[in-house]
Amino acid sequence: MMRTGLMLRVIYKDEGPEYNYKGYVQGSKQISFIKFPKRQFIIRENGYYENPLSFYIDGYWSWANKIAELMPLEYEPHKK
Repeated sequence: MMRTGLMLRVIYKDEGPEYNYKGYVQGSKQISFIKFPKRQFIIRENGYYENPLSFYIDGYWSWANKIAELMPLEYEPHKK
């Protein structure tokens, strides 16, 4: 059997999920998964990634992080 893809599990140990989260359990941790079906994912210095279909997010991040929270490609923070 050939293994394809890669999955990373991200756990926030010091912050639990919000009360409205479908998997909320008092005292639990935020757990998210990033899955890379083709095992290749390229991220540029500006945060742009090559193929939006080369990964998907599951778990807490898929519930909590919405499109409005992503930064536009052209975003540059104000320099002081």
